[in-house]
This record gives sequence, C-alpha cells and structure tokens, in this order.
Amino acid sequence: MTSHGENSLTGADIRARLDHPVVDADGHMIECTFAVLDFVRQVGGMEIANRYEDQLKLDPTGSGRRAVWVGNSGPGSIDRATAMLPKLYRARLDEAGIDYGVVYGTLALSVLRVDDDELRPVVFRAMNMLYADMFKEVSDRLTPAALIPMSDPDEAVSELEFAVNELGLKAIVVNTMLQRPAPEVLAEAPHLAHLSLDLTSPGIDVGGVYDPVWAKCVELGVVPSCHNAFRGRGSTHGSPSNYCFNSLNSFGHGSEFFCRSLIFGGVPHRFPDLKFCFLEGGTGWAAQLYNSLFEYWEKQEPIPWIKVHDVPDFVHFTHKRHVKAGLACQECHGPVEAMDRVTRVADLKMPWCVDCHTEKQVENGRDCWTCHAGIGQ
Repeated sequence: MTSHGENSLTGADIRARLDHPVVDADGHMIECTFAVLDFVRQVGGMEIANRYEDQLKLDPTGSGRRAVWVGNSGPGSIDRATAMLPKLYRARLDEAGIDYGVVYGTLALSVLRVDDDELRPVVFRAMNMLYADMFKEVSDRLTPAALIPMSDPDEAVSELEFAVNELGLKAIVVNTMLQRPAPEVLAEAPHLAHLSLDLTSPGIDVGGVYDPVWAKCVELGVVPSCHNAFRGRGSTHGSPSNYCFNSLNSFGHGSEFFCRSLIFGGVPHRFPDLKFCFLEGGTGWAAQLYNSLFEYWEKQEPIPWIKVHDVPDFVHFTHKRHVKAGLACQECHGPVEAMDRVTRVADLKMPWCVDCHTEKQVENGRDCWTCHAGIGQ
C-alpha cells in the first residue's frame, strides 16, 4: 500500500470513483512464527511443536528461496507490519480502497504441503485456531481462510466441521495438488520414495472418495479455494536458482490443473450447487481451458488418453484368452482397484510373458506365433 511515487494514484482515490464495494478476494497476512508454535504446542504438545519448529528453521534465504518477501522490507516496513497485525490491517483498508477482505496465510502455502500423518492434523488445527484468534476483533471487514487438509477425506471433513462450526470461519483453502510416492519406488526402495512424488488431484482418478468432503462443503456453505502453484522438483517451474522463473504463471498452472481435474472427474456434475474459487493465476488459463473443451466437443473427437498398458504392434495380445484362463486383472496390472492413478507394475516385455507362460504351463505358451501372429509368413 505504501506509495513510492510523488503523484501516485491511491487505492482510496480509485475507490472514490466507484459505485460498488471493493472486495479483496486474495488478501495476505504474514504469520508470526512464535505465535504459530504456541498454538501447535497447545494442540499437539511440545514434541510435535519441536518437530515443526525444525521444519520452519530450513533456510529460505538462499538463491532458491520461495518468496520475495522473506527478507527485510525496507521502506515498505509499514506494509509488512500491516500484514502481520490484523487491527492495523483493518485500520488501513480505507487507505487501500478496500471494503472487505478475505485473508490467506503466507506460511499456509507450505502448511498445505505437510504430508506427515502425525504432524499434519496438529499443524492444520493450530493454524486455524491462530487465524480465528487473530481476526476475531476485525471480523466486520476481514475474514481469514481456514486450511483444510486433503490427504485423507475423513481428516478433511473433521477439520471442516471444526473450522466452520466451532471457530466460525467462513472461507477455506484446500490442497489441490497431492503428492504421493510412486508405488514402484515405495515397494522397492522406500527410503527414496520422497524423491519420486507423483502429482495427483482430489478431483480425478479417485472415484467418489472425496465426495463426503464436497458434500460437507455444500452443507456448511463454504467454497473450496485453490491457491496451489505448480512449482518445485519435477515441475516446469523447478529451477533451483531462480525464484522469478519458478513463480511466473505457476499459480495459473495450478488452477488449471485442479479445474480440469474437477471437470473430468465429474465433481460439478455430482455437486451442481458447489462453487470453487481459483486464486492468483489470472483468467487466461480458464479461457484457454473453456475454449479447448468446446473444440473437442464440436469436433466430436475423443479426448486423447495416455495408454499405460501398451505393447508393440508386432505383439498379438487379447484379454479374452487370459480372462478365459482365469487370470485376475491384478496379475498383470497390479492392484488397480487401490490406485489413485493407474501405473504399470509389470514391464510386459517378452521375458516376463514367457516366464508367466512357463510357470502356468500354458499350451504353446513358448511358441513364437502364440504372441506374434503372422510370424514367418
């Protein structure tokens, strides 16, 4: 809000020319670490608080730092203080030309990625209690967004009920990019699993697992908001040295990913009254997605799917023979019924097939023409 020019147009000047309220749908606060840890201790005890404090001590000031506001704020110190003190924040809303603000945490962006099953529910609960306490005296013009964990649907429903019914919070933000270790690496080298995280969404490839979460949002009258950025290891925004390279349009990519997953996962169809909010990514991605959907529909072309279990053209394979022989799907495809995202568990190469045919004593199972029709013709 601080002006660095002599004749700058202020937010109050712009507001004076408008005949409608101005709502800041993506305001930001900066949490005080000592206050966060106080609430973590209150919820989970000293040991959990110490573990979380160790995570917070990771140095964010190197060349790969995640945010430009990590360092000193210089001439904008009053603005930094404003983001940390809700009463000062409220007092300066008129100066900024804002009538009402929905406020999201800054530390919250990293909290949404906490995947430790013991740490996560404690930290989410503590953050929401902190937000409710911070903003309870300025609720006429500011409302904080509660953090809802999405790693486990039951955990999400529980935190929704607590944040809305007990704390009285009115806005929520959910983790829309879930990172799970590749099952092959988890099985063969669990100590390396954290280096092979697959990106998944609660909107697609999970059936109705998250339907209780969406139903609870409808019941409580809250709108799930997406505030995820597609950046970091394994992404198109993963430079270890350049923050700006990683930041540009990363939120747009995150919003498009979640929106697309909701559409193709059928969530809006099953919950037509549920609305979603997409933050900080502009609208260009949405216009492009909207146009692409209509292009596919008007051309009546099938949506291109990525075939996971594929074999070369010179291999003659039919499911019919294998089904008649009594093979279960899982023998070749693994536990597909439990997969959030279908992955290949067998290489489907000739040695693997021949070994299986030999083990099961398949008639003519080792003959070339059994799998390679037309060979020798």
